[in-house]
Amino acid sequence: MGNESLSALVGLAFVYGLIHALDADHIMAVTGLYGSEPSKNSIRLCRNWALGHSLVLLLTGFCVYILGFVLPPNFSEIADYMVGVILVIIGLAIVRDLVSNRAQLFFHQHAGMQAHAHWYRPGSAKTAGHQHSHDHRALFVGIAHGAAGAAPMLAMFSLARTQSPWLLIACILIFVTGIFIAMLFFGGALGYFMRHLLKYGDRVMPVMRSTAAAGSVIMGLFMLRGLLPGHWL
Repeated sequence: MGNESLSALVGLAFVYGLIHALDADHIMAVTGLYGSEPSKNSIRLCRNWALGHSLVLLLTGFCVYILGFVLPPNFSEIADYMVGVILVIIGLAIVRDLVSNRAQLFFHQHAGMQAHAHWYRPGSAKTAGHQHSHDHRALFVGIAHGAAGAAPMLAMFSLARTQSPWLLIACILIFVTGIFIAMLFFGGALGYFMRHLLKYGDRVMPVMRSTAAAGSVIMGLFMLRGLLPGHWL
């Protein structure tokens, strides 16, 4: 493979990683996770999602093209089903939280600073423990998304595979680097947007969280539509 072809392949892997990170089901998943607890760190949440996603892709590429393993024929279908179910669960968790009204806003002001808002759960003093739990959720959802995208990714880099298995692994590394960068930027934008909405308090945030819940459920059902017998939706 010439230098120009190699550069084009590397560039394609990086650009596709940037685009792939912003797939609709990915965006709905991390937005739904953030909507279930708007006080958590959006960048850390997206980072953990990208970590889970990337680790699965790298492990799959290594096992298939270095160790010679073979993916089961229905591997992607099962993973897609899991993602659909997870999206529905995320949306329903937000709805449950809104109905029970466990998360509430309170406004306060520090000396020399503008008034700002925080979310809190009445009777809950273990904020760090909740944050740790949400970090694990984001990692798990990223793993599920990575499993769903493993087979299509390997097919996309088939040209690299014909040259060298290690070139394929290098392309996957570049690909997941693009995923990380795109997700970190999205996490920053999501957090900024939600913090801006906090200025409007209870008038806007329940609407935005309800929208995130509806979007997550609809996306999950849409993914399940083609995976269940009879196309029930």
